[in-house]
Amino acid sequence: MLKIAQCTDSFLPISDGVGRVAYAYARALSQHGHDVYVITPMVNDGYRGRYPFEIIDYLALPVPGTQQKTGVAALDMHYLTRANALSLDVIHTHSPGPAGMEAVRLADRLHVPLVGTFHPKYIREYLSASEDDRQAMLTKYFAFDYFSRCDEIWTVNREARDFLIERGFAGNVEVFDNGTELETADERTRLRARETFHLTDAPALFFAGSMEPQKNLPRVLEAAAILQDRGVRFQLMLAGHGSEEKRVRERVHALNLSGTVRFLGYITDETLLSGLYAESALCLFPARGITAGLIVREAAVQGTPSLVIAGSAPSTLIEDGVNGLTCGDTAEGMADAIEAYLSAPERMNEISLRAKTIAPVSWDAVIGRVEARYAELASMERTALKRKRGIFRKELEKVDLTLEKRAMDLIWKFLTQDTQHIYVYPYKMQKPVFRPLPEDRPLPRSDPETEGVSSRAIDALIRSIDGDDAACAQEMLILRNGKVIAQAVWSPYEAGLPHQLYSLSKSITATAIGMLVDEGGLRLDEKLCDIFFDKAPENEQHPAYKMTVRHLLNMSTGSYFNEAGSAMGADWEREFLHAGVKFPAGTAFEYNSMNTYMLAAIVRRKTGRTLTEYLTPRLYEPLGIRRHYWETCPNGTEKGGWGLSLCMEDVAKIGQLYLNKGLWETPDGVRRLVSERWITEATRPQIETPNGEITYGYGHQVWMTARKGAFLFNGAFGQYMLALPDRNALVVLFSGTSRLFAQGGVLDQVTAALDTVQDDPLPKLPPDKKGVKALRSTLDGLSVRYKRQYYKPVLRQIPIAALARRLDGRVYSFPKNIGGLFPMILQSVHNNFTTGVDQIVFMEAEDGKLRVEFVEGAFTHRITVDEDGYASAALSQRDDTFETRITVQTELLDAGAYALNIAIHFIETPFTRLVRLLFSGNTLRLTFDESPSIKDASEMMLELTGITRVQIVRNLLPLLKREKMQHTLRTFTTVSVQGSV
Repeated sequence: MLKIAQCTDSFLPISDGVGRVAYAYARALSQHGHDVYVITPMVNDGYRGRYPFEIIDYLALPVPGTQQKTGVAALDMHYLTRANALSLDVIHTHSPGPAGMEAVRLADRLHVPLVGTFHPKYIREYLSASEDDRQAMLTKYFAFDYFSRCDEIWTVNREARDFLIERGFAGNVEVFDNGTELETADERTRLRARETFHLTDAPALFFAGSMEPQKNLPRVLEAAAILQDRGVRFQLMLAGHGSEEKRVRERVHALNLSGTVRFLGYITDETLLSGLYAESALCLFPARGITAGLIVREAAVQGTPSLVIAGSAPSTLIEDGVNGLTCGDTAEGMADAIEAYLSAPERMNEISLRAKTIAPVSWDAVIGRVEARYAELASMERTALKRKRGIFRKELEKVDLTLEKRAMDLIWKFLTQDTQHIYVYPYKMQKPVFRPLPEDRPLPRSDPETEGVSSRAIDALIRSIDGDDAACAQEMLILRNGKVIAQAVWSPYEAGLPHQLYSLSKSITATAIGMLVDEGGLRLDEKLCDIFFDKAPENEQHPAYKMTVRHLLNMSTGSYFNEAGSAMGADWEREFLHAGVKFPAGTAFEYNSMNTYMLAAIVRRKTGRTLTEYLTPRLYEPLGIRRHYWETCPNGTEKGGWGLSLCMEDVAKIGQLYLNKGLWETPDGVRRLVSERWITEATRPQIETPNGEITYGYGHQVWMTARKGAFLFNGAFGQYMLALPDRNALVVLFSGTSRLFAQGGVLDQVTAALDTVQDDPLPKLPPDKKGVKALRSTLDGLSVRYKRQYYKPVLRQIPIAALARRLDGRVYSFPKNIGGLFPMILQSVHNNFTTGVDQIVFMEAEDGKLRVEFVEGAFTHRITVDEDGYASAALSQRDDTFETRITVQTELLDAGAYALNIAIHFIETPFTRLVRLLFSGNTLRLTFDESPSIKDASEMMLELTGITRVQIVRNLLPLLKREKMQHTLRTFTTVSVQGSV
């Protein structure tokens, strides 16, 4: 006897054609003594314990934006434990979807034959000619790839077989008919069907199948409307669900068929289904193209004739007016055929009797041939079997399985808005309170002309950046010859507050490594597994044993443990060393912030001090940097690759230290803080970056640029320190953009301004009073108040005072949601998620201002807003506290509705939270958005990870319906919830 797995995406109690075929195979094979396992997604309804075979089902989760679910076997540990313990002889897959991919995995793992049934529905879904590029991509990457991995393909008729061969499928293709249940419903079964479905005495027209475009159901509804207009008595029963169900229901309503058409849903009881067939006067099967026609055979067993479209595959079973009906593919033709049939009772009886003569194929006959073929396949030499690793598995097989499953779990929790369980470790404070402090040792100031730069050029540079709304500039500092020649701060941002640097932090981490190397405490060729001997894998053949400090510095470890992985385990050092790799260490560049985290961990391991403790006497104190904070991992090590907050001038000091080749003038004299050799090596290409954000090379956590000799400290959302050694100049820019440095044109703008410098030993330019005045005017007028992201000039507005009087004392309550005042990106990075807004309270404040309280679980955020200017508020969630500046804009709408649009600038970060409150009657619709958006941020992060992964994602996204994924990301950040008084 054989051990056989039947893999299918649909299975009873969901009663579609593919699921019922898989059930028939499993039942018949079990009755013949084989060990059969059905591998399929879980269902919520129906009982699965009565079958003579074992069902091994796995987690099924809703597909965002649809009413459907999809199986995710990789996330179900109980399933994987059971499935991986199986010993099988043959695996048969009926679905190219998740169950099919799991069949591929099992067949490859066990090295057993894989049979794939090519059901006709796949012709319509995957292989029909299409002008849609995404459909063509799906054909290439899904259908052909999937079926090419099967050792043999089975089809249900010769038409489907010929279709495959014509389109280039290679290998053996066998034709296997589907069987038909031969038991005729008895009177008791028929009575139960009548009672269950409340059938009237009007003739029943029955449609069974999935409600999908290829089933041609609209033609049935149009014909029904014609029959109804003609006064023909009938009842139309529709059994099944599908992607078109909503449109079908809408069409029924539009055609005034609501009292005539009944939606029965899935019929999970096979006996009840046979009774319904028997009680129907006519089965309607208007599908076009290649189809197995299983429903026509099933109806015929019960003596119920079918109406099919002339020329379709099922029409070969039917002789019109003898054992069934055929008609043209028009509503009128279908209505005429049905009316003529129902109007002649004697003819109905004759056709019904002859319908039973349609040659049924018994499942016993089918299974006899199936058994023989299974046995022949199982006896094949294993070397003759195909390796099942197609393009999808080639990517997945590289990933550490545990990490893969955790990553999928994290992504799914994110997309299904289960924000309270995304991280596997608890929250800890990541953002202390900062207070503005004056510079203890500010950089020297000068005017542009004194340093050989034109004020007009600097003015043009700042106005250019200000005019680029997508740049979302917040603060900017320009230095020449070590002196500040221009400082721009866009209101309401403040230069005295530390600002989140994101990946700009990497260059400061690398500076610490340079200092440690200079002190003799570290060598770049030291192996990570020697440094972290207690965290290393037991298997010394693991790729981690080849990784060195140098590979971390130049982003060439190839580790799969990346930024997303940081949410999936508390011991990041161990996770990094135990993860799989994409390529041997040192052979390629791939940007991965966990490389930099490991550098921070090395400092702690080698010195016994945290990165902050190590840098304070060596970097921060000599440069006069007093305000700094670095976020930490669950074990207290600084994140290294991100998480540092510094003031703009402090970043400029570190950049100037690099331009000074490691020297710095302190109150005690000039000191060397880091060796010239290190600075030289750090700022020259150490590895090529064809797949990087910037393609001019990467040094020691420093980017090269298109300008020879220039280098860049680069952070997400537009945090830059750009140094031009040939001009002895640098620019620091803090912003809130979703654009990458290579996309923004910042280098071109800066170099255009600084290429005007004088290279003489005396670089002074003549004084330019008008230029200086114009520059000062530009600097004084910088603000984000009227940027298009935050302000709409065309709105009809109402005074805040009037709004405050109208809203005074109102309290709105909201159902469960994930909306909150903190930007979602901040919540995600800090593992500090809101529990959702419970209430909003409005009060009229003095001087006509409006006070608003947002209650989010244990936290109440209070803001007071006015017509003009910025309101200040320190907002706290758990222990994280952020300074914010808030503006509002009212909006008068039609029909008495009005809105309040709030922009909350988190001025220590790149982010702005956008809140819209729409009032209508006693309801309040609350919508949260942010800038940069999560969608834009996600796409930027994909770009940062490199071309290779981006290409893979772009190839796979059409299969996942990219617009739906983007819609899901959009709705995740654009939370909308309605409350009432």
